Amino acid sequence: MPFASTLSSGSLESGSRFASLRPFLGVFVLNLLLAFPLFYTTYKQYDEKVTPWDTRFYMAIVEDGAASQDPPFRYRVLTSWVVAAMRPLPGYDIPIDFTDDPVAKRDFFHFVMLNGLLTVLTSALLFVWLRRRVEPAYAWAGSVMYLFSFYTIICGFIPMADPACHLGFLAGVFAFEARKPLWFALACLIVTFAKDAGLIALLGWVVAHSLRERRNLVYLLWGAPALAAWYAAHKLFPGPLVYTYYDSTFLLGNLFAAFRPSAYGLTGLFQVILAQLPFIAALCGWLWLRVHDASVRRFWEPGLLLVPGLWWLGMTIDIWTNTGRLIFMAFPVMILFQVRVLRAAARRLGLDPTAP
Repeated sequence: MPFASTLSSGSLESGSRFASLRPFLGVFVLNLLLAFPLFYTTYKQYDEKVTPWDTRFYMAIVEDGAASQDPPFRYRVLTSWVVAAMRPLPGYDIPIDFTDDPVAKRDFFHFVMLNGLLTVLTSALLFVWLRRRVEPAYAWAGSVMYLFSFYTIICGFIPMADPACHLGFLAGVFAFEARKPLWFALACLIVTFAKDAGLIALLGWVVAHSLRERRNLVYLLWGAPALAAWYAAHKLFPGPLVYTYYDSTFLLGNLFAAFRPSAYGLTGLFQVILAQLPFIAALCGWLWLRVHDASVRRFWEPGLLLVPGLWWLGMTIDIWTNTGRLIFMAFPVMILFQVRVLRAAARRLGLDPTAP
């Protein structure tokens, strides 16, 4: 198992492989039970008019193939291909608001099941990653924070590419930290064809962690095969339209969009400020704690540089609409920061469950 060593924690007793996997499996089951109502309510209450508009493209790829879609969706095929392979499996025939087609209803059911399981799996792997840095109670709290984060709730159980992208991104982080370049290259390939923005975030993670150790820059080369595959897909299977995200003049024209006062409005307030409210609250708590506790200065991690970087990128490629979702690509380090602030605050208030 390639990530067996990464699933172990220094606090675990040496023993069987199952013993080292037991905390991960336990959190997976527990988080699955916590998230179970979301599976049902998503399927029962889904309304295409009030959810991210690109769900229809992922559904269409299952029905008509990737060639039926324009860029960028024709290259974000990974989740839709898995759902297409699930078609022989039974579905749950319940009325949904956007179609009466039994085949489409079954595809939608499979999307809910697949993306929901990927979301829970990501939360359990996040627990493993956090457990190396904080006590298990706070690591589990962080996994729950991910499970019920704004963008997890609105994108994690419907026909979207975000769950597979998040899982691939976290797998890339594991491979990067374990010094497994081949597995890192595979993770890059997964995020590229799940949602290409994930590759930008993953390579950005490498750059941020190269500020302390320049040797980490070699992992940018291990991302090259994914970039080559992405480029080849665009050349071999071009779309009838040139998508603006891939137009250099469009990107250069919006490079400083973040500094335009007119770019800010209620949409940005909701999609970024309110959507990232737990992280913003943690930042405020951290600033307050710094006055009273010098140790919180160590909470800074290189990966936090992704937050302003992805915010700027989001403002450049699509002003406000997807900025919040791009920022959330940095979820491992954002949630690590949140749980560290939570732990420091709990200790000052005498509410720390890990205190003797």
